[in-house]
Amino acid sequence: MIAMLQDLMSQDGSSEALLETQSQLRWLDAPAAWVLGLLLIPALLLLIWWSYRGERMLSRRQRITLTSLRILALLLVLVASFRPALETTRNLRLCSEIHFLIDDSASMARKEAYSQERGEALLAALGDQAPSSSSELSRSEYVQRFFGGGGEDMAKRAAPPARQLIEGLAEDFDLRFFRFSDNSTPLVDLSELQAAAPFTRIGDSLDIHLGSFGKQGGQLEAMILISDGRNNEGLSPSAAAKRLKAAEIPLHCIGVGDPSEEHNLTLSGPNGPEQVLRGEEAVFELDVRATGLDARSAELILEAVRRDDQNPAESGDAAVLQTTRFPMPAKGQSRRVTLRHVFEEAGDYLLSFKVPPLPGETNPQDNITRRYLRVDSDKVRVLYIEEQPRWEYRYLKEALRRVDESIQFQCFLFDASHNFSQERSEGLAPLLRLPATREELFQYHAILIGDVPPSRFGATEEERARWFELLKDFVEHGGGLGILSGELAMPDSYRESVLEELLPVVLANPGDEELPSASTQAFRPLMENPHEPHPLLRLSENLEQNRLLWREGLMGMWWYYPVLRAKAGAQVLLRHPEDQNQYGRRVLAALGPYPKGKVFFAAVDEFWRWRKGYGEKYLDPFWRKVVRTLSENRLRRLDDRVLLTVDEKQIEIGGRVRVHVQLLDEDYNPVLEEKTTIHLRSPGGELLPIELPRLLGQPGEFEALVPFEEDGVYSILVYESAQPGGRPLAREDVVVEIPDKELAFASMNEKGLQELAQQGGGRYAPLHRVNELLAAFDGRGAGLKVLDRKTREIWDQAWTLLLVLLLLSLEWILRKKWRLV
Repeated sequence: MIAMLQDLMSQDGSSEALLETQSQLRWLDAPAAWVLGLLLIPALLLLIWWSYRGERMLSRRQRITLTSLRILALLLVLVASFRPALETTRNLRLCSEIHFLIDDSASMARKEAYSQERGEALLAALGDQAPSSSSELSRSEYVQRFFGGGGEDMAKRAAPPARQLIEGLAEDFDLRFFRFSDNSTPLVDLSELQAAAPFTRIGDSLDIHLGSFGKQGGQLEAMILISDGRNNEGLSPSAAAKRLKAAEIPLHCIGVGDPSEEHNLTLSGPNGPEQVLRGEEAVFELDVRATGLDARSAELILEAVRRDDQNPAESGDAAVLQTTRFPMPAKGQSRRVTLRHVFEEAGDYLLSFKVPPLPGETNPQDNITRRYLRVDSDKVRVLYIEEQPRWEYRYLKEALRRVDESIQFQCFLFDASHNFSQERSEGLAPLLRLPATREELFQYHAILIGDVPPSRFGATEEERARWFELLKDFVEHGGGLGILSGELAMPDSYRESVLEELLPVVLANPGDEELPSASTQAFRPLMENPHEPHPLLRLSENLEQNRLLWREGLMGMWWYYPVLRAKAGAQVLLRHPEDQNQYGRRVLAALGPYPKGKVFFAAVDEFWRWRKGYGEKYLDPFWRKVVRTLSENRLRRLDDRVLLTVDEKQIEIGGRVRVHVQLLDEDYNPVLEEKTTIHLRSPGGELLPIELPRLLGQPGEFEALVPFEEDGVYSILVYESAQPGGRPLAREDVVVEIPDKELAFASMNEKGLQELAQQGGGRYAPLHRVNELLAAFDGRGAGLKVLDRKTREIWDQAWTLLLVLLLLSLEWILRKKWRLV
């Protein structure tokens, strides 16, 4: 270590200022002071007195001279026996360090309406650097402005209170800056602060920092925490502060933000579709939470900006689409607000849901939330296949005809006569035969198959197998399939077939003793989750009314096909109220993925009975939701040869999304490239290219993890030829949010910071009075580190003996001269 310091000094031109030399006299074998004063010196004087007590012939002057010579000689011998030594020490002057730990969590990005007193104090402390209003800067921006942005010459740029602190500390200490959320990271300058971490772990950060720097030979003098004081995870800050105090490293705290009681409204969500059709009603649900506000109601505004995927930087003007007034929720509670709108023009829209700032609100920043919506001009194309015009068929095809003009359907009844014109939407030609080629089948978004025997799908086994393989391929590429059970053939006649493989349920063994006998009374299906029902089952927006409808309102059914259980990954929608087996109540309806499309299965065939007492009020919307759900994946895909998926569509700041792309060539074979390029569109419209490597051993499949460090709505785009100017082939949107834990209780915890400083043996000061911390460092400063120490014994020299001999010889000569010898 010493050699390293010496090398450092030899390379540093300031070594003379750093090196100090000190010398001091030491007695290596000196007795205790009381021994010297009470025993040795009196004994020495007594001995000399005894030696000359009988010399009567000497004059007073002669006696004093001889006595002095003997005293000096004996004292010299005595001193030499104490081993006097000269100790020379070379010291290296070291400046101990003060570490500033700056909170870099998302709550530090908050802009707030300060109380008048606190706001005026902040602006006055900033002086010429003050904004026009205290609410213009975020907490993190205030820290950067007060401390001059960090880096070299930060004191010159700092606000007066911070400049006084920095200059005062820099005289005796080295100042180092760190940012933290769960642990500390060194900062070159304060522009590296992001204020985006999804949590604040003050205790963990202090504890880890102490473990990393607290044992470096006493080099860490103190720690200064700059934070809003809102700890929401990890070790208790109090425990970490006590550890610092025990290590004799004081913890000082600087509070950032307004400590006043929070008066705020928070808007989150919305739940709603990512894609709708032109002319289709989009329904959005938002959650509103309010604290400390006097307003009894507020207005929710929906604005939209039309975006262009081919020219991301270009966009239209924001237009107000919808407004609604809602009553404020009670303190500590939330209220769900619903907005509805019909989009008449196709395109990509950036939707903004916002509540104008309310009187006395401290943080209007979280009054807005955004998301993307794609409005397609496509029509949902549905193929409905049945054997006979059973009751379910008759009412289902009429529901498709009238429920939504964006839905176009074609029916095919196998049992119809040759001169029968197959049912279809207006403007479409009737089907003359069952679609049997890839081109014919892939023009649809969803296919519904009713109670049809397998023999109807081909004259030979080979033809039937070919058609069902084509159906399987259709579902694998994002198509939707609905299987509607019936007493004639569906699904019992499809055991050990491709269709059974597609089902989201497992068929029961025909010999199963648990199979029920024919039903003798009507039953009403039970929702799997009555309190949070699947969107398909929400016949009323009022959840209580919806539960009442399913429990008592809708007419019961008489027949169902008993299945064994749902397959893994499938969502159970409805169950039988009484019939059950070892897997629970039997499944009556389920929805499952396969793997890129969706398959809906209904074990009942009497939804048409819901008309009794209600007409088409609930029947038509139910079938519309089924069709839209099944067609959703295929509508979202802009090109059948490109599949873009993400594992998360809504994440918190700092999270990562796994992006997977599957690419096929013109012949629907996997491409052979080793990598592909996609683009990430930021909330501001900038495009960032991202390279995805090919998965090992999987041609045509590419994957990567994409991090998101800022909140907002992002789009992941796959362009033709991987160029932004090309046609977009696929798109997925990702919403990045500030975590709820960083938004809740967002006012500055001044009391907590004061207690933390007290527990850490330090002081607290608000940001605008940081100079008050300087008094805590009086009497503390640079220290010395011993570089080397050398000891040279003075008595162990020839002159010591010569001097003793000289004194004794001189005494003998004088004694002889004065005739004493």
